[in-house]
Amino acid sequence: MKKLLALVLVLGVASVANAGFILTGPTTLDLGAAGNYSISTDIANLALASFQLTTSGPAIENFAIVASPRDATADAALSAAGWFGMSAVFNGTTGQYTAPLTGTLATFTLKAPMVLGSFDITLKNDNSGGGPLGGSFDTNFGSIDNVPDLVTRCMVTPEPITLSLLALGGLVALRRRHA
Repeated sequence: MKKLLALVLVLGVASVANAGFILTGPTTLDLGAAGNYSISTDIANLALASFQLTTSGPAIENFAIVASPRDATADAALSAAGWFGMSAVFNGTTGQYTAPLTGTLATFTLKAPMVLGSFDITLKNDNSGGGPLGGSFDTNFGSIDNVPDLVTRCMVTPEPITLSLLALGGLVALRRRHA
């Protein structure tokens, strides 16, 4: 178990999951580097999904709803406030959804700022009904309410060469100090 944890920490990739929704992407980015993230689900009968996606740092870029199969005409693109939503294909004749949303629902990119530090990525469930689809995650068998927010923290670090040069500079300074 310790080896697996060490491997995940070294690779710097994490998945944060809750109630069938998973936010996946790098947890460490070099200064100015871009990271690709995805939101996916493993809920069996998901018909509607409405989220709010925000960051405490960089702007969200290259956002795309990629859920399949879905009714693309019902997509609610990412708004300035971070809301977005999607719907499975609805059959008006039978009054049912033809197939559930599965796998990856959306993808996006974040570009790390040019300063060291960290930022949070938050994915909120539309429990309030204020999102583009006016409700929470809906399934063919009802809705999933009170899903806690998913939050992951991303650290911005210097690239390895910069870090090595800083370490060498520190060693030189220590050597001069003792001489």
